[in-house]
Amino acid sequence: MRHDAEFIKDGNILMSLWSKGEKCPYQNSERDFIFKEKASLWEEGEPKLRGYKLFKALCKEKHIKI
Repeated sequence: MRHDAEFIKDGNILMSLWSKGEKCPYQNSERDFIFKEKASLWEEGEPKLRGYKLFKALCKEKHIKI
């Protein structure tokens, strides 16, 4: 979710408002990273994983051999 938040103006603010009950800024819209909207999982700040490290973590989570 933090990756998507980087791609819209005031993304961190909008996502933080969403986590407190506002409408999700990504409902019914295109985005770069697909996530299930679950407000309790939102954390402000920079993404912890990027690039290849993110790719490897996702493959491991989904049991995809690379």
